[in-house]
Amino acid sequence: MNALFQRDSGARRRRLVALVPFSLPLSPQARLVAYQENTLRIQHALQAFCECHGFDMDDTLVAFRDTCALRLESLGNVASRELALEYRLDAFKRACLSLPDSVLAHWAAASLPDANSLFMVRKRFALSLGTSSLLLYLLGVGSRTPMHIGIHGSTGDVVHLETHPI
Repeated sequence: MNALFQRDSGARRRRLVALVPFSLPLSPQARLVAYQENTLRIQHALQAFCECHGFDMDDTLVAFRDTCALRLESLGNVASRELALEYRLDAFKRACLSLPDSVLAHWAAASLPDANSLFMVRKRFALSLGTSSLLLYLLGVGSRTPMHIGIHGSTGDVVHLETHPI
């Protein structure tokens, strides 16, 4: 992938690079993953926000599951895949209403030393997340949740962890 980026002038200008962590399979369900030091999962930003505002991070997940389960139970066994996906999307939107859009930005601002570092991390994060998300979508890779996305704290580079084909 990096060879493709090097051939494209726009990718070179933006310094796009696909980072691949080293992974050592231990069994079909377990592996050791080594990625850059100072890489945290985006989940940590959400957890810090929730602790700061006095509620548990799992409250949002429980609300999502409860909303989704109640609507699907009302249909019984006649729910189509499209309707089930529509209900999941609706439950996701309701769960997101309890969180502001700026959770990650506040976390980054609090953890970086100055405004210049914040600008560079935000720029690199946007480039890295956009590139990797597009590639993973084109390859049909799923499980892109805050628990499965790592961000390097000082550079903003994004690493997708625990992905699987959809």
